[in-house]
Amino acid sequence: MDAFTGQALKGGRGKQEWQRFFALMGSYLAIREGSPLVPNTPADTPELQGEIVYYVNQLEVLMHLQSYRATLQTEDIPGADYYLVKLDSEKWETTIIGYKEKHLQKAQQDYLEVEKQIAGQRGKDAVLVSVTSLDSLKRAYANYFADTHTFIETLREAVGNAPVR
Repeated sequence: MDAFTGQALKGGRGKQEWQRFFALMGSYLAIREGSPLVPNTPADTPELQGEIVYYVNQLEVLMHLQSYRATLQTEDIPGADYYLVKLDSEKWETTIIGYKEKHLQKAQQDYLEVEKQIAGQRGKDAVLVSVTSLDSLKRAYANYFADTHTFIETLREAVGNAPVR
């Protein structure tokens, strides 16, 4: 959400309504996992669910989450050991370039160049990672792919049969 809305929700900044929504969802997940709740959120499950439903409708959360799916551009190299992942949330685009072990120095140079290019630009980010496969990369860095599928499923579970838009 931060990358697409320009808010810094993770850092405790951004619109109060979005902060509240994510605090409520945090408590929902905490209940599901048997963990402590987020402070200042309802401990009563029906009350928590009601407040989540309110914010889902007020903020049109589902519409936003469904629209934030990034286009993927991949320059995959079979057997790549490193991946340079670039996110441009304004274009809703993620670019991935694979590198083999012997090209680690080039990967690092490319990463530094990208970092220079995007410095200070809103909604742009890059990371150079070592993973065993492109699928592992997508699982570990789902936010770079704007993969909202799992969160949407959890949100639908949280609201139950309540009407949401």
